Amino acid sequence: MNGNIIAGLRNGMIFEKRQKEDPRLISSSHYNGEAWALCVVDDEHVITSCDDNLIIMYDINTMRPVRGGVISSKDPKAGKEFEKIDKAKRKTHTNFPSTSSPLNYNKQSRAIVASKKLNHLVISNNMGKISVRSLENFEEKLQTLKDPKFYCEVMKYSPCEKFLAVGSHDMATYIYSISEDGKYSLYCHFNKHSSYVSPIDWSSYSQSIRTHGGEHATLYFSIETKE
Repeated sequence: MNGNIIAGLRNGMIFEKRQKEDPRLISSSHYNGEAWALCVVDDEHVITSCDDNLIIMYDINTMRPVRGGVISSKDPKAGKEFEKIDKAKRKTHTNFPSTSSPLNYNKQSRAIVASKKLNHLVISNNMGKISVRSLENFEEKLQTLKDPKFYCEVMKYSPCEKFLAVGSHDMATYIYSISEDGKYSLYCHFNKHSSYVSPIDWSSYSQSIRTHGGEHATLYFSIETKE
């Protein structure tokens, strides 16, 4: 094209190569599995994640990626944490989501949330492990939370951004308090649902939450009384 080379790769990226210049990324997208995780950062940016191990921030106006990272750089190892499940078992294994991706579950994600005030990006992989990262550098890991037993489909900051709520497929909702220096600690968890938790809504004053479970029950919990 005009003497330049346009190359589309299998990982969803498109590059332009001009003479005497390094290749320039002009487009990027997810390419394997389902794109479940989505959060709005501000009026100009959204972040997505998928079962393809990619985290991508897009500029809404230009519709181009502006920042990226990976969910995990670790390869599966022997042991329970990185247990590989073959494709036949994936469809019936209730602890893990059904997916067409060939990647291991530690490289897949269904929930992501960001806070500009805290400068945090939080992502949960499909094994339930939650990673707190820098919003300016997706590869900079700040803290890891391991309380959920199964994968999570919903995470949401409270309006005051002093709490983070996480809904898991282990049927529990986890509430994390956030200190002034940006550290997360488990404040309480609610386990009254008889199925997975999704979605979660906060009250405007961050005093209570409403959750909906896979059993079609809607429940309300107080953050102050932890009930």
